[in-house]
Amino acid sequence: MPDMLHKLKSSLSLLTEGYVSLFLFEMKRQVWSDVTSYALRRDLSLPFAPPPASIPITLRPFEAADGKHFGGRTGLLHRLTMTRTDRTSRAEFIKAGIPWSYVAVTEDGEPCFIQWLIAPSAGEKAEAYRKEYPPPLSDDEVIMENAFVPKRHRGKRIMACAMAQVAEKGRETGAAWVVTNVEAWNLPSLRGCLASGFHPYVFRRITWRGFKRTCSFTWLDDAQVRQLESLWQRGFLSENGHFERLLQRLLGRLTGPGLQDGAKLKRFAYALCKRQDTRRRDGRKPQ
Repeated sequence: MPDMLHKLKSSLSLLTEGYVSLFLFEMKRQVWSDVTSYALRRDLSLPFAPPPASIPITLRPFEAADGKHFGGRTGLLHRLTMTRTDRTSRAEFIKAGIPWSYVAVTEDGEPCFIQWLIAPSAGEKAEAYRKEYPPPLSDDEVIMENAFVPKRHRGKRIMACAMAQVAEKGRETGAAWVVTNVEAWNLPSLRGCLASGFHPYVFRRITWRGFKRTCSFTWLDDAQVRQLESLWQRGFLSENGHFERLLQRLLGRLTGPGLQDGAKLKRFAYALCKRQDTRRRDGRKPQ
């Protein structure tokens, strides 16, 4: 009951701030939804050379003035129509003052990337976040969360380079492992994590039913990890590569700023591809 009341209170706060579409999106998600994702981790005891970005970047701690570069638009129309929860999540992290937040800047000092390390000693909000993170975390594990690159800086290989450097900062928190989570349909982020030295180790499913959140997770064996990494490196999410390529081309024509980067369509495409994989493994003819 306390967890349900907390979730309802958080959702109602979106409505009072004018985020009408986001409030409705959250209500729908918490009433009935399923979200699948992969947990990935990196062993900080192993040496790793960060992959270079296409432009020179420098990593530094977050400064108060950086917030305006990552909050997105805040006009009335945008608040009424926005359905991107990541922007409000970044705003909450900034407001909470969670330590070990890092920003990458270009040669002229413009922020082009942001991400947080969430350690056990990072404060009350961070500790609450860690407790909800499946599978349970040990004290020598630190979470990397809320990575973001503004649109004008995408396609420059900034995320992989910056994430690798942020992961190195995990040693300063006393961590031996750095873990992160990526939704199963988000191929660019999955590939970026691989390039940053991360490897998948858990498949997660978060289910919402009537404002009640339940989590389940499955540990991946070595063969499954190799298969996933091979697929992602080739640019696929599923074993049915040709079908997936066709969907990617279709989505490339349909997606755009007005469709929230096509996230809903990409989730739909991912679900279709995985369904085809399941039918093939079961010996049934793909539809």
